[in-house]
Amino acid sequence: MARPPLRLLHCADLHLTHQAWDASIATLRTLAEAAGQRRVDQVLMAGDLFDSSKQPDEFADAVAEEMAAFPAFVAAIPGNHDLLYSKWDPDPFGRLFEQLGAEALALTDHAGRCVQLADGRLRLWGRGMPEHTPENDPLEGLPALEADDSWRVAVAHGYLMERPNGRSSPIVPGRHREALATFDYVALGHHHGAHQLGFEGTLIADSGSASPIVGRGLFTVVDLNETGVRLEPGELPTQQYRRSRA
Repeated sequence: MARPPLRLLHCADLHLTHQAWDASIATLRTLAEAAGQRRVDQVLMAGDLFDSSKQPDEFADAVAEEMAAFPAFVAAIPGNHDLLYSKWDPDPFGRLFEQLGAEALALTDHAGRCVQLADGRLRLWGRGMPEHTPENDPLEGLPALEADDSWRVAVAHGYLMERPNGRSSPIVPGRHREALATFDYVALGHHHGAHQLGFEGTLIADSGSASPIVGRGLFTVVDLNETGVRLEPGELPTQQYRRSRA
């Protein structure tokens, strides 16, 4: 029996910051417009939503207001820029998803968590980042999932590489060969350029940075249907906000 089709918008590295308030809000609005125009079923944000944890509460609340208007459900994981490096830091990532409540989902469990979304068509696995060090494996705990009528997708934040090379948060597919074989797609964040890798039947991809400040406003539309997994790159029309710090 063919699995029902599913369309995702995969984005990462938005690096939202109060220091570029207008550009950050424009990024979210145009991303929401892109999701609506492409009629996506689900939005995946693969980490680094914020540029740092040092964001005022009113900025996190403004971000929550924009994300509440997204035309599709948002699921996200934190990235290294979302981490708290001091007990005195505010927690804009936590505040954001507390404000959104049931309208969005943050996967922050350090042991990893698998959830069913999109009316059962999507099984999504994600893991919170405990620390950004060479010892942190973003796919640690990735389960081998049994086949059913859902699409199986993982989301992670780190550097994709063939073998560890000393960089923090290495994503080494060979470490997780058996589990990855049960997934259709792995949505990555951290690398600001778009990149994809076919690993023994599983498509692994970086969407690139959706930020017009530190990146090119990139995102990826992911179509999963009976013909397989197809990626369509996109770019947000926010060039006028590049390097704007107002």
